[in-house]
Amino acid sequence: MGNTARKLDQYPEYRNEHRNAPKVRKNTKPPVQKKRPTSNPLSKLFFTLSVMGLFVVGLFILQGYANITTVQAELSKQEAIIEDLEKKMADLTVQVEGIKNSSRVEEAALYTLGLTYPEENQTVKISVPQPAQVAAVTEGVEFAGRVKTVLQFFSGAF
Repeated sequence: MGNTARKLDQYPEYRNEHRNAPKVRKNTKPPVQKKRPTSNPLSKLFFTLSVMGLFVVGLFILQGYANITTVQAELSKQEAIIEDLEKKMADLTVQVEGIKNSSRVEEAALYTLGLTYPEENQTVKISVPQPAQVAAVTEGVEFAGRVKTVLQFFSGAF
């Protein structure tokens, strides 16, 4: 009997797979088409206005970035100008220090201009007495200056 069972397994008609397999039923109903939602004019308007609003917001953002870029360019120009001015100032400071050097000025006066120090017999000292009128005017100026200072002090207090 075992032999016969093996022989039957060779033929697809007699296999157990086909006997115990569930039968598949085909759907005989026609496919149901899904209904598209009807378009609402208000929803279309809302969608259009939303897209336009996002576009306008994007334009404002781009304009802001353009302004930032312009300001950065101006700042870089100003920084370049400041650097140039600082270099010029450093050069001029070095030149001023060179000019301030008294020995260099003395050498320039002696050799370039031909100036020399005066000797004792070349200097003449004169003493001029101060007249009385000049003294009276200076006393009046001193008195007026004191009065003005006192008035400014009191007017500043109020």
